[in-house]
Amino acid sequence: MNIDQGLFQFDLTDYHAILGVSLEADAKQIRKRYLKIARKLHPDSLRSEPEQNRRIANEWLSKFVNPAYETLTQDKA
Repeated sequence: MNIDQGLFQFDLTDYHAILGVSLEADAKQIRKRYLKIARKLHPDSLRSEPEQNRRIANEWLSKFVNPAYETLTQDKA
C-alpha cells in the first residue's frame, strides 16, 4: 500500500517521531532514547526470535533509528 496523501506526499522524515523525543529534547535525552531503542532492536537482544523478525528489526535499526540519532545529534552539536 502506498500512502500519498497529506504529509506522506512529501519526502519528509520525522526523526523526532522515530526516536519518540520532543522537538526540545537535548543531546542527552536523544542519546538515552536511542540507546533504549537500539538495545531492543539489536540482534543479540532478539536471539530467541525467528530469523525474519531479527532481519526486520535490524532493517529498522539501520534504516530509521541510526540515521535519526545521527541527524539529531549533529543538529544539537
